Amino acid sequence: MGAQLYRWRKCSALGWLRIALAALLGVIAFVTLAIALVGMSPLTLWGARDVAGPLLMDTIALGYLVPASVLAVFVWKFEHVSRHLRGFFAALSATMVLAYVGLEIRRFWRGLEISSNSVSQGELYSYTVAMLLVAVALLFFAFARRSVFLRKVAMAGIAVTIAKVFLVDMSGLTGLIRVASFLGLGLALSGLAWLSRAMTARWDAEDVQAPLDPDQ
Repeated sequence: MGAQLYRWRKCSALGWLRIALAALLGVIAFVTLAIALVGMSPLTLWGARDVAGPLLMDTIALGYLVPASVLAVFVWKFEHVSRHLRGFFAALSATMVLAYVGLEIRRFWRGLEISSNSVSQGELYSYTVAMLLVAVALLFFAFARRSVFLRKVAMAGIAVTIAKVFLVDMSGLTGLIRVASFLGLGLALSGLAWLSRAMTARWDAEDVQAPLDPDQ
């Protein structure tokens, strides 16, 4: 699919044929990725038997991280492709990266029993930390790219993380541990709010100081 899309940029002759081939191969690739994400997931009994290799560099990385990297290259290099198609590639790549991170966390805590139904408290906290780190990294990336959309996605990710903390992580805590957890969460939210305001102020200041277009 990638080869056909790349050649389509180089040559206009038989462009419709290259688009048709790219669409056909894209459908096949999408079905294959769907099978990898759902049908052959390590969370299933038959998928868990195929997990092998050291943590972070195992068959989970081969099945999820490698295709996600290929899709990310599509988004980066194929600027001539439709913005909506590149957005779809980016969303699919991000989904596979998130699945990879979640499965590696699961394997770290459960080992070969990755398909087990039980979830430990430490595993729940690990998911929360990973979600928060991803959201904060996306927030920095959004400001670096000056993307309002990515900033909204990052803030939505932070909101989902907060909801998970209140509804799941803290549901089993009592006493001083619960109070300390709420205090830590409040400080973290205050820090994120300050960071967002500081970045927004810097963004606005750069817009004001930017030189005027000579054509205006």
